[in-house]
Amino acid sequence: MYILTDVVCPPLAQLIALHDVTSTDAAIVYTLEPVLGATLAYLLLGERWGPAGWVGAGLIVSSSLTTQIFGQPDTLPPDAPPSD
Repeated sequence: MYILTDVVCPPLAQLIALHDVTSTDAAIVYTLEPVLGATLAYLLLGERWGPAGWVGAGLIVSSSLTTQIFGQPDTLPPDAPPSD
């Protein structure tokens, strides 16, 4: 049962959800995954970050924010059909 809930379902849910988001948003979510995992470990398990962990988390969050704020908007190629 654990193989189904831990190995099969999460990647399948990610693949299904990727159809509804832009490539930039998907990249930001995947980039933030280590920070969110470490934050949950801190909150739920009492794990502590060292200085390198804080610097790494700050770099990941700042790069994600920079991409989201200053990144180029997704544009369709001229011959692509309009999306709904």
